[in-house]
Amino acid sequence: MIDLNTVNKIYLFTGNTDFRYGIYGLSKMVLSQFNKQDIKHNLYLFCSKSRKCIKILEFENNGVWMYYKKLDVGKFIYPQTGLMGEISRNDLEVLLNGLDFVYKIEGRMNKKYDIF
Repeated sequence: MIDLNTVNKIYLFTGNTDFRYGIYGLSKMVLSQFNKQDIKHNLYLFCSKSRKCIKILEFENNGVWMYYKKLDVGKFIYPQTGLMGEISRNDLEVLLNGLDFVYKIEGRMNKKYDIF
């Protein structure tokens, strides 16, 4: 699992990403949105069209990590429209567990996030 203690921010790229893109293609997508100096120790999330797979990039001082998760059953609850936005560490954990983080359920419905 990702060490969230070393992560500054977590950015979610909404919509579908072509998963034929590897580490270089996804890195280009990140670099088109961010400054090269600002990307270190952040996470960048991408979701497949089927919403069964998620790829996460993490840039460090001397390289790039790419994490990949595929659900055996079900789909990720992932925003399909809207702008790229920042999410919290807690939201990331909820998302990676295959739960709905767009509407958090804690006995009742909470407000929808502003970025979606």
